[in-house]
Amino acid sequence: MAHCDGLVLLPSGSTVHVVNPATRRTLTLPPTRTTPPDVGPVVNRFAPGAQAFGLGQDPRFNAYKVARFYTYLDVRAPATHYYTAKMGVFTIGTDLCWRDTAAAPPHHQVMPHRTATFFRGSLLWTVVQGGLHETPLAPSFVRFRLEDESFSIVPAPPCTPRFNYKSSRLSELHGELCVCARAASDFGVLEMWTMCGDLDDGSHPPHWDLRRVIRGPFSFRSCMPMTATPDVVMFHFATYYLYNYDLQSPINNDLIEMKRLRYHQLGTDKFVEFTEKNIADLYVVPYVPSLVRI
Repeated sequence: MAHCDGLVLLPSGSTVHVVNPATRRTLTLPPTRTTPPDVGPVVNRFAPGAQAFGLGQDPRFNAYKVARFYTYLDVRAPATHYYTAKMGVFTIGTDLCWRDTAAAPPHHQVMPHRTATFFRGSLLWTVVQGGLHETPLAPSFVRFRLEDESFSIVPAPPCTPRFNYKSSRLSELHGELCVCARAASDFGVLEMWTMCGDLDDGSHPPHWDLRRVIRGPFSFRSCMPMTATPDVVMFHFATYYLYNYDLQSPINNDLIEMKRLRYHQLGTDKFVEFTEKNIADLYVVPYVPSLVRI
């Protein structure tokens, strides 16, 4: 899931939905390409498997774009192969079908099925360690500027001893780009890094500052900050849990099991509990209602 200005992105395989819960309107995008384009003398061309979506606003035209980062594998004679990375874009209210960007994205593989983080007109995906390269890459994020549909690489924070791709999460928190990374020496310790500076300032590149070190009563796994106040940060972790961390008094924290929460059932206008058989995964996004049309 992803959220931007009251719109929620719900990708599932080759099907992508954009929903506005406030207006109860749903837009189903045209199916994404399931077979790669036929170009060159290819012996075998494997359909896209690794893909990741994102939703954001193009500040130049005040338009909302859905982006799809995907790769496919070409096997050419004699016994050679290579990966190709592509970026597909669908502009809501303008495009009738998906289109690939004129510029190719960096030859990296991003974390599959993990939606991009929207931050100040750009979408950012976490690069897979190793990815499409035989030699390890420096920890980084692929940045896609929605305004001109250009690409760049944003370095990850200098976590010690090394940035953990799978357990870390990138998010926008009160106008700042924030990374939560689990400490390598103690899985019960979480480092919160924030980016200082402008991504587009070539003369003064942005840098990462270690904002907080949080110690929890459990092992942090894939922990993501969802919202924050000057006194409290709420995290989503281990699929089913929310953790309300009090920055002023760390002993006064709340652990919420989302499977035990009730939800508003629109058909009956009642609050009901989840049933185990109906739950595969639970996703959480910070949401601000809006009347954006789709």
